[in-house]
Amino acid sequence: GDHRDLHSSPTRRSSDLTTFVEHYGRMLFDYDCDSGSIYGYLISRGLDVGVARHVIDAVGADETDVHLLGLPPGAPLLRERRLARTADSAPFEYSDDRYRPDIVTFAIDNQPRVPPMLQRAYEVRHRAKERP
Repeated sequence: GDHRDLHSSPTRRSSDLTTFVEHYGRMLFDYDCDSGSIYGYLISRGLDVGVARHVIDAVGADETDVHLLGLPPGAPLLRERRLARTADSAPFEYSDDRYRPDIVTFAIDNQPRVPPMLQRAYEVRHRAKERP
């Protein structure tokens, strides 16, 4: 399924364009997406969530953003693009969400322990720098 929607709020804060692969998108036809967690519903139907990559940048409001958010063309927005994969690495969701920076803040928490994959990449680069 493909949709661009607004979060319920007296002030419009975001517009979302989310696309699911057909298998999972079809499941959402039977689900009221305002009733709870879409991921929770898909997990209850067999989705095994793996990893997601989030890319956050700044963009100017396009025609759709102007219409949905009531902003002037080119107004600054925070954009989050997300590619979510199943536990076996198959993509199942792509999202392009736009947020008003005067209303929404992103927070990123880091853990002191680096995941093994990242740790390995760091160790390989670090060792290469130490070699004469």
